Amino acid sequence: MDASISAAGVAQALSHLLDDGDFEGAEELLTLALTQAPARLQSFYHHQFGRVYMRWNKLSSAVAHLNQAAELAHLQGEEILLIQVVEDLRLAKDKQQGQRP
Repeated sequence: MDASISAAGVAQALSHLLDDGDFEGAEELLTLALTQAPARLQSFYHHQFGRVYMRWNKLSSAVAHLNQAAELAHLQGEEILLIQVVEDLRLAKDKQQGQRP
């Protein structure tokens, strides 16, 4: 199976799970996808993990995955993804700071 089709399928299924508020299902889907993904898609899946955890309000996990996604995107020279990840990372850290006493 073509990896790009697989990634598109995962993204579509992820969208449906999040629309239904099924964060556990989204987490399971991404875990499976990440374990089977070629190296070039790992930054994409870590980014998706970070976005899921932001919506789920698991901000420490979101920041960890977004940091990993940023590092991988940088190493792979994926500048557009890196810009998106850095913006989401900023949002997650801002949200995390807002929760501290």
